[in-house]
Amino acid sequence: MTSIGNEAGALLRRHDHGVLATHSVEMPGYPFGSVTPYCLDRAGEPVIYISRLAQHTKNIAANPLVALLVADEGEVDVQTLARASYLARAEPLADPDPDVAERYFHHFPGGRDYQGLGDFVFHRLVIGRAHYVGGFGRIRWIDRAELVRANPFTAGEEAGIIEHMNTDHREALQRYCRRAGIANPPADGVRMVGVDGDGCALRLGSRYLRLTFASPVASLDEVRRALIALAS
Repeated sequence: MTSIGNEAGALLRRHDHGVLATHSVEMPGYPFGSVTPYCLDRAGEPVIYISRLAQHTKNIAANPLVALLVADEGEVDVQTLARASYLARAEPLADPDPDVAERYFHHFPGGRDYQGLGDFVFHRLVIGRAHYVGGFGRIRWIDRAELVRANPFTAGEEAGIIEHMNTDHREALQRYCRRAGIANPPADGVRMVGVDGDGCALRLGSRYLRLTFASPVASLDEVRRALIALAS
């Protein structure tokens, strides 16, 4: 994989929301953008959870070709920050694998409140290509192979890692936050919500924090050592 391709894939993995662009049904010919939370499924594809009544859901039903704009944020010139438009086909998951739902609700616990309403549906965004801008002179179309990276851990393995860290290593989670520049993380409000081959994700209330490992991992022993290194 190229360096810029790795950057484009990492950008997708380190965020939990983007702007979903669909083809407007109400105003044919116009694009329609809406802010949408997402998390990655076991295969590394973005998954969204949206109401059947939402405008973007109606648009997807008519034309499933979408773009997900994801961008870094910071107190600098916005044009110097990394961003990418991930072109994808939105596939509704009327009967999703339980792992898809559980992984999403770990990342967005409030989403469970919508389950009983009966009108929210998971959609998987199957990425085809992305247009990535990483700063001046770092602009390129990136193919799918460089963007999508499957999670090396099974649902059971990931759940075990998360439970172990949240139960037995709360102080380590605090150190992760402080190392990321959060001086006073909430004493009991930091939870690990996901882990994959490139890093782990924490929730501090509504705040999302992604931590990247020094190098990719593919086994439980490797992730154990990577999590220890993050706290040191």
